Amino acid sequence: MPNRKQTVKKRSAAKKSGKKRQNISKKSLDDRSILVNLLRDTCYRYGLAMAKFEFKGKLPKPSIDEFRERIAHHMNIIQSSLEKKFSENAKRSLKQASAMLTTRLRLDVEKIRNGINMEVETIYDSLK
Repeated sequence: MPNRKQTVKKRSAAKKSGKKRQNISKKSLDDRSILVNLLRDTCYRYGLAMAKFEFKGKLPKPSIDEFRERIAHHMNIIQSSLEKKFSENAKRSLKQASAMLTTRLRLDVEKIRNGINMEVETIYDSLK
């Protein structure tokens, strides 16, 4: 069979501009949302670590509901401590950040209690 030459399509020369395209869809975060995300993550990590420390090595192993409730309990403790730091004389943006943090933590606690947060389930399974 004779070797046929494969035809290769050449790319059409597209118009190239000297400027790079910027991704407009990326939302830039303001300072308030960065602060809220940082505090939310801190509350979550603190609650998870304290519950894990509290139940590690205990026999019999606590139920998953007890473990979830302890995480929520420790998250509420640190949240109340943070709310005390947001004084009444704080600026408006700080008060808005406090309200955002309260809402997000409430949603996180609901996810934990409903078993949607897979990291909590994984850590519970690792308890001995």
